[in-house]
Amino acid sequence: MKKIIEFFAKEHLFGNLITLLIFIFGLYSLFTVRRDVWPKVDLHITMVKSFLAGASPEQVEKLIVNPIESAIKEVDGLKKVQSTATESTAVTVLQLDPDGRDPKETNDEIQRVLDRIDDLPEDATKPVVTIVNSAVMPVIEVTVGGSEPPMIIRAAAKKLSDDLSLMSGVARVTKQGYEKKEYLVEADPEALARRNVSLRNVIQSIKARNVSMPGGSVTSSDGWETLVRTEGQYSAAEELLNTFLLANESGFGSRLSDVAQVKEGLAKPETLYRTNGEPSINLVIAKKENYDVLP
Repeated sequence: MKKIIEFFAKEHLFGNLITLLIFIFGLYSLFTVRRDVWPKVDLHITMVKSFLAGASPEQVEKLIVNPIESAIKEVDGLKKVQSTATESTAVTVLQLDPDGRDPKETNDEIQRVLDRIDDLPEDATKPVVTIVNSAVMPVIEVTVGGSEPPMIIRAAAKKLSDDLSLMSGVARVTKQGYEKKEYLVEADPEALARRNVSLRNVIQSIKARNVSMPGGSVTSSDGWETLVRTEGQYSAAEELLNTFLLANESGFGSRLSDVAQVKEGLAKPETLYRTNGEPSINLVIAKKENYDVLP
């Protein structure tokens, strides 16, 4: 140690140069090092989710969880399989074995075997495969709430969510407490009888009108191809009220507005979110892998 001190005492220029290099390297690291809340860890966990509206946990286990687990048994490279069946929801957590097989190949095979399942209920959603990535984790939560009507809070939360999603470092924005729009049709029995319209006519007319589906394509003589699509899904209560129901022998028709009222509302929440005692919608923001937590 004494010789090292003597060396730097004699070689002032060399010592100053090393000090300057260390200072420059530290200054460079200060502005380029990536700051994060948690270190990146390969968890090797994959989740499979599916939904069946209105089903009990027992029905979810029998109709969704069991077929999914049976299909996943064919996959090599799995260390542990754990499933949870709750009301309307099935979640299967798969722990991959990175030593036995490349996790990417295992996830690809999981997707293939799930695509081949053909005995799920018609009303069940297609199983969604999600690879848990520790680098894309929530870093901040924004709350939109207050004493305003639920539809106003919902609109404000959607606007804020869309704006946040456009930011360069944001990977995704998850909305908690953001319920779907619903339209409540209240039929007047007297008006139905007066116009000779049954509830079945009302239901069938609404179902037939509320569709959105592709219709193929049309190619013109000069080679231009135009995609054709039927866009008939309701987006406002006024559109529902204009739904044509039935025409009588004289050619006079009835619309939904003649026999019913339509109220716009939100679906019944499964989980209540509140901030300072007021209803709220929480926006959970996750950053992209290569971006800092701090701006």
